[in-house]
Amino acid sequence: MKKISNENAEYNGNEEDEFVEEIELMDFMDHLFRTPTLGSTHSAGKKIMEVIRNIWKSSSSPNKIGFDEDFYYHSRARYSGVAPYVSAQMLKAPVGVTGPGRYNHPGRSHYYFANTQHGAIEEVRKHLKNEQEIQTIKIKPVNPIVILDLSNTMRKGSIF
Repeated sequence: MKKISNENAEYNGNEEDEFVEEIELMDFMDHLFRTPTLGSTHSAGKKIMEVIRNIWKSSSSPNKIGFDEDFYYHSRARYSGVAPYVSAQMLKAPVGVTGPGRYNHPGRSHYYFANTQHGAIEEVRKHLKNEQEIQTIKIKPVNPIVILDLSNTMRKGSIF
């Protein structure tokens, strides 16, 4: 039987917990298909969550990125001649306006932002229709933000 090893030094489980068997992973995928929001209730999901928690707790993890800018920017397309969005609307992911994106599936909105005004505008410009214009808001973070970045880790192979 194939086992998917966890070669991440930040995982502190015992040897028996340092893998997910292929059959368990396939069962997990089926579980996610049936109940996409309950992944953490499955045994493989619990192991994945444990890896993520240990990365999060690690003070030296290269997989954590802090957001330390004083301001960020969010842009949104709106039809020309229509009233601008108010701040409360600009500070939330759009409702009912979701298509496939890099980080979201159709029907699931995500809030995109950038550390430059130009970056926020360019992210929206590529999807702009002729009769639309771009509205941008400057955002001051209220609390410090840290995100988990697995992009480099995943290029080297699975951490699980």
